[in-house]
Amino acid sequence: MKKIVLVALALVVALSAGAQDKRWFVNGSADFGWYKVKEVQGSYTAFELTPSINYKLSNNWAIGLGVKYGYERVSDANYIVEDSWVGVAPRVTYIAKIAPNFYYVPNAQLSWDYGFESKDMVFGIAVAPLSFEYRVSKCLGLVFKAGSLGFDYYMPDAEGASDSYGAYIHLNKDLGFGFNFYF
Repeated sequence: MKKIVLVALALVVALSAGAQDKRWFVNGSADFGWYKVKEVQGSYTAFELTPSINYKLSNNWAIGLGVKYGYERVSDANYIVEDSWVGVAPRVTYIAKIAPNFYYVPNAQLSWDYGFESKDMVFGIAVAPLSFEYRVSKCLGLVFKAGSLGFDYYMPDAEGASDSYGAYIHLNKDLGFGFNFYF
C-alpha cells in the first residue's frame, strides 16, 4: 500500500512540475467502424475507447501511452461472433498549427491487444494521417479522426490455429472523435 501511495505522490509531483507550461495533456478517443455485406446478409460493427496521457516534448511533438477497450460483432445469416478486448498503445503525435485554434495532429501508435472471448493477442502499428484538433480554450481541444493505415499481427489462442497478419487501409469506415485536455 505504501508503494502505491508513493507512486501516486510521485506522479502528482511530476504532473504538477510540467503543468506550468501545459506540457502534459490527457486525451480520450472513441473510434467506430462498420460495414455491411449484402451478398451474405452480413455486418461488422466495432468500437474502441482509448484514454491516454501524453507529454509534449516540444511545440510540435508529443509522446503518450493509452489504455484501450474495444468491442466487435461480426455476423452473417449463419452465425454471430462477438469479442471484447483490452490493450495498451504507446503513441507519438505531431502537432502543426494550421490556423488560430485549428491544428493538424496526425499520430502513430504501436498496440498490443488481448481478446477476452477469443483469447487472441494482436500486435499492431497504425498511423492516423487525417486527424485534426480544434482548441475550444487553452485547456480543451476537440479532435476528429477519419481513417487509418496499419498492420496487425494476430496470434490466435485456438488449438491448431495458425498466426496471421494483415495490412489495412481504413479511409471510409473509421471515424474517431475525442478530446485533449491540457494541464
